[in-house]
Amino acid sequence: MLCYDAATAIDVIHPQKYMRWSLKTFLQDGKKYIVSGSTDKTLKIWDGAKHRCETTLTSSTRILSLGTYTVNGHNYVACGGGPPNEIEIWNIETHLTQRHVRHTSGLYALHAFEINGKIYLDSGSD
Repeated sequence: MLCYDAATAIDVIHPQKYMRWSLKTFLQDGKKYIVSGSTDKTLKIWDGAKHRCETTLTSSTRILSLGTYTVNGHNYVACGGGPPNEIEIWNIETHLTQRHVRHTSGLYALHAFEINGKIYLDSGSD
C-alpha cells in the first residue's frame, strides 16, 4: 500500500520493510496526523506535514483495518485483524490501550462513527 501526496504524486510514507494495510487521518492541536496499521502488529503515528513516524505502538493482533474517532477532544484509534480476532482501542495521545473487544472472525473492514454523541464500531469479514 502506498500513501501519495495528491498534489505531488510522491509516496509520503515509505519506510523500508513496513507493510501498511490501513491508513486513517486525524487532527490534534491543529496538526494533521496519519495513523497506519500493519500485519507486523504495529501501529505507527505519522506527522502529516513532515512525513515522518513519530510513534510506534505494538498491538496484540495483526492490523488489517483501522477506524479513528474523537471523543471530548481526545483522539482514539480502533484496530483489528486477526488472529486472535479482537479489536483494540487505543488512546492516541497517551499511547495506551483502552479496551479489547473480542470478534467472532477476522476483520477486513472496521469503521468508527458517531450518532447522537455515541461512538459505534462497525466491523466484518464478509
